[in-house]
Amino acid sequence: MRRPAERFGFTQARLAAPIGVPVATYRNWEPRRTALPSGIRALFDILDREPETAKRALNPPATAA
Repeated sequence: MRRPAERFGFTQARLAAPIGVPVATYRNWEPRRTALPSGIRALFDILDREPETAKRALNPPATAA
């Protein structure tokens, strides 16, 4: 199974930021060194099932200056 960040072409930092966790925490989740909180597990399931929707949600439109 490819890691979530790889599947979407994001860096680990780019995927950790919108869910509000330090990159180090995210890095421990990917290889399952630490248990995923249930909410994050659900988020990863959504990423798997609805990748295009998830990508849009993670890439909000730029605001006009």
